[in-house]
Amino acid sequence: MIFMKHCLTPALLAAALCGSAIAQEPTATPPAKTEAPATAPSTPPVVTATPTPGAKVGKKSSSKSGPRLKYNPPEGSIPIVPPAPATPGVKAPKNPDPTGNVPALQALAPNHVALTIQEHPSLSWFQKRPSKSPLDITLTAANKTEPVMSYHLERSSKLGVLSVSLEDQKISLDPGVVYTWTVVLAVDPADHSKDVKSSGTLKRIAPPTGLEAKIAKADPAAKAIALAGAGLWYDALSALNTAIVANQEDTSLRDLRASLLKQGGFLEIGAAERP
Repeated sequence: MIFMKHCLTPALLAAALCGSAIAQEPTATPPAKTEAPATAPSTPPVVTATPTPGAKVGKKSSSKSGPRLKYNPPEGSIPIVPPAPATPGVKAPKNPDPTGNVPALQALAPNHVALTIQEHPSLSWFQKRPSKSPLDITLTAANKTEPVMSYHLERSSKLGVLSVSLEDQKISLDPGVVYTWTVVLAVDPADHSKDVKSSGTLKRIAPPTGLEAKIAKADPAAKAIALAGAGLWYDALSALNTAIVANQEDTSLRDLRASLLKQGGFLEIGAAERP
């Protein structure tokens, strides 16, 4: 698994996370013709930005009285460690773009094979600044040689926590198969050595016994807490992203997302959500 994590100062991240929730409907580039049976549809992806604190929205919740979330990584997974830039004494790489248009880019996936029970989960990443550069998202199955999803965004003009739904793209995950997804910002399309990229892995599993009944009538916070406790990273993050869009004044939901991100190793991003 490849991770590219940047040193993000709280000031920059706090500014970045003030973006509004605006959906971008980019144009899709059809995947190259191959003999692989699973290919992406022609429908362009919808990239959704979830609102994060910046403007004064609602009343900040108290972490002491609010619900607690604990992410339990899958049994046997390697321990989660903070991104390298968060480690004392480690300097962040210099921004390769002297104009400052290259954003920090991070796939929001922990450093192990994270789980989902969804056939069509959402993939989320963090982008510090809007960019005029194109962005590519690919999804590849371990048992395939060609991507099962490959889309090209002409301009990555959003910022903050962004996501794309595989359901919208009519992409299904096979149970038990490990998938790798990569988000790439092409700083210089003529020189891919300058690409900024970040990757994550995921696997679809059967729902744990009793979980579906537990979350069926749960409120957004309780649902996210249950999913995180069951080790379902992608489902917990997606549930929080959706709930934040629907309940923008409920800052306790952003508290929970900040907690989840920190537990996933994304300390700076989580701290910017809720210092």
